[in-house]
Amino acid sequence: MGILEKTGSVIDQLIVTKTQSIWEVHDEHDHEAEESTEHNEAEHDHEHEEAEHSEDLPLTSYEDKSITSLLVKFKRRNIQALNMARNINENTNFQAATPAIEINRLYTLLGVGEEALKAMALLIIFVSGLSIFISLFSSLRERKYELAVMRTLGARPGFLFQLIIFEGIIIAVLGYFCGISLSHGSMVLLADFLEKSYRYDFSAAIFLKEEIYIFGGSLVIGIIAAIIPAFQASKTDIHATLADNKG
Repeated sequence: MGILEKTGSVIDQLIVTKTQSIWEVHDEHDHEAEESTEHNEAEHDHEHEEAEHSEDLPLTSYEDKSITSLLVKFKRRNIQALNMARNINENTNFQAATPAIEINRLYTLLGVGEEALKAMALLIIFVSGLSIFISLFSSLRERKYELAVMRTLGARPGFLFQLIIFEGIIIAVLGYFCGISLSHGSMVLLADFLEKSYRYDFSAAIFLKEEIYIFGGSLVIGIIAAIIPAFQASKTDIHATLADNKG
């Protein structure tokens, strides 16, 4: 007897015990409801001794007991294994279900919502890249004179190109850390409520490897969104810009 380490999965809610112990618990409960406390104490000791002896008996020895569910694991995956559940449902009064098939049905029912979430995520990514592009493009118009002055001071077009790309990367990185901080901060506030509702451990201190992929994606989006503004900055017309500013 013991308690295993937590895994964060549904198995943490599982209690593994012998079928005989479940029967004994129900028998003791029913027996205590009918007889007095003193008689129960003596009867409990007697039943406990019988339970220790009966744990070695096969389940078929309990003629007055019944098993309501059974998990069958196949040694091989063949056509007989796939058709077994259907044959049981069609030819007997029992009900059989194949976990793999039921999980696929569940995914089919939830597939619409999953696709909607994916579409929403792609839309958010597109809007994020567009916002970075608009921000850099707008600031580029306001900074034409500064860029022209930098060119007159010896800055090369490639330097201006790299400068705008670097600004796009900074905006993307800041957006990534703001999003991660907001998500983990929300988990801190909701952890207790979720644990009470779903009986699982929720922690804001756990970071997933997918968050690293999101970071890489943020860098790519920042670079792509900054390419056009960076190209325009590198092609700044020094004479026209300085003349317009003087006028």
